[in-house]
Amino acid sequence: YFSGEVLNLVIVDDITQIKDDERRQKDLAANVSHELKTPLAVTKAYMENWDYIDEKDREEYAKKINREVDDMTVLINALLEMDKINSGNLKLNIEEIDISALLWSVYNHVRPLAMERNLNVKMPDAEEIMIKADLKFMKIALGNYLTNMVKYADKRAEVQIVNEEKTVWIKFRNDSSNDKKNNTDKLNSNGMGV
Repeated sequence: YFSGEVLNLVIVDDITQIKDDERRQKDLAANVSHELKTPLAVTKAYMENWDYIDEKDREEYAKKINREVDDMTVLINALLEMDKINSGNLKLNIEEIDISALLWSVYNHVRPLAMERNLNVKMPDAEEIMIKADLKFMKIALGNYLTNMVKYADKRAEVQIVNEEKTVWIKFRNDSSNDKKNNTDKLNSNGMGV
């Protein structure tokens, strides 16, 4: 037997949960769309140049395209896992990673876009800097920053790593005159985007 107040409270809680679930689903769809733009653009750039590639280099290009597709699969799975953050069901896999090596690895995926735009991108030296983080989510975060840095740069972009006692700072800069860049410094509800 429930009193009227308790029943009202249960119904309101259920409606709130339904609305939260709907919002999370919309956010997830938006995040997947946003995150796939870069790897799809990189894959497209490789494919557009396919006819101009020497036969001897095609095997290497095919490997790069396959890596991009594999990365998209990993990205989609990671985004699905990130959706669990809001529901409280996600466990992070914190491990020691070389942030400098990861930064260079992620930049190498974005490099074709920088080259296509004739950007002068200055990257830090590849010096080993170990931090504790979740590798998958750190890769997504760095990918967001690097993509937006390249996407909104006019001619130049720069990444710096500042390693202070117990803190590592990664600074992303570009010479953008685009007003859209002012909108790229905001995190969305899942912590995706920059």
